[in-house]
Amino acid sequence: MFKIDPQALNGQEAISQEGVKAVISQKKARVTIQPSANTYSSEDRPSIVVSVYAAKEPFNFSTKDIQVFVDGNPHRVFTYDELVADIKEQERISIAKAEDAKSSQYMEGLGQQATIQFDAKVYSIQNKTIKSLEDINSNYLRDISILPYNQYSGHVTIEKIPNPTQLHEIRVIVTAAGEGHEFLLSHFKI
Repeated sequence: MFKIDPQALNGQEAISQEGVKAVISQKKARVTIQPSANTYSSEDRPSIVVSVYAAKEPFNFSTKDIQVFVDGNPHRVFTYDELVADIKEQERISIAKAEDAKSSQYMEGLGQQATIQFDAKVYSIQNKTIKSLEDINSNYLRDISILPYNQYSGHVTIEKIPNPTQLHEIRVIVTAAGEGHEFLLSHFKI
């Protein structure tokens, strides 16, 4: 298991939201960043929650306004569309593997049983895909216009951290209302 731990920089405030550490940066807009969970597994990509509160002026906001650097190197931030395409591709691959298993079972003379197992597997894969797409749809940060005195929060997923068992420094720069908010996150194995 791995942990992402936000560190408050000068002028920022560290808080705890539902047991998860968060950091607030206040400029023209207020930006809060926190890990989406206390820990995550090596199979998952790291995910953070970015909340933006617009003060007096509206502004547009999307994942294009978020840059991530791991140990000083640029790191990939996934868009909503990329994650949806990835989920659908994983479904296609899983169904293809189930079809291969069904073919093998047919060759072993399991005919009807192979069809039943295949149908159950496909049903399970499709349900998993639907749940994943619903989760992304309801939680992931998308392009939005943030109106004055309104807040918007969304999950942001980044590429897996290279050599995740080593200590890493993650810098996240969020541009909101034309100003950059820099955040420091420590990434380590627990």
